[in-house]
Amino acid sequence: MTTRITLKRFGWWSSASVLLIMLTHTAGAVPLQLQCPAQYPNRQQWSNLHAAGWQKILAGDERGSLGEAGLMLGPPTDNAVLRGVDLPQSEGRAFHFSGTEQDLDRWIYCDYGTGKFSRLAYQLPVHIKRCESKEKMVRGRGRGAYFRCD
Repeated sequence: MTTRITLKRFGWWSSASVLLIMLTHTAGAVPLQLQCPAQYPNRQQWSNLHAAGWQKILAGDERGSLGEAGLMLGPPTDNAVLRGVDLPQSEGRAFHFSGTEQDLDRWIYCDYGTGKFSRLAYQLPVHIKRCESKEKMVRGRGRGAYFRCD
């Protein structure tokens, strides 16, 4: 799609502001894609994840592999895990946030280890209305969880 911008007599800044508004609205339409690592991240990996917006919510077994992943509503310490709706052919789950009476926090979480597990979480922007998740399992173990939200 090509957008034509014409400079008007009243200055270049008006055309530039129209372009900026169009880019802002277009950027909001790009889906957010996130992934849980298969193993709890080491120090360097954690540094990169933290810089990208991930947070440590629970500290436990920090050497475990991915056990569970999904979405939560509200404060991450409340553990309000959402079930979602199964997608056809066991392809994953769909989560819809429309219809909630409050604008509660929305989080993607990744749990690692067994027993006293560790949890990483990523807070989703408020404009997110739905997400789909897909988990990759190998021999009954989590090898990755993928999320696409818009």
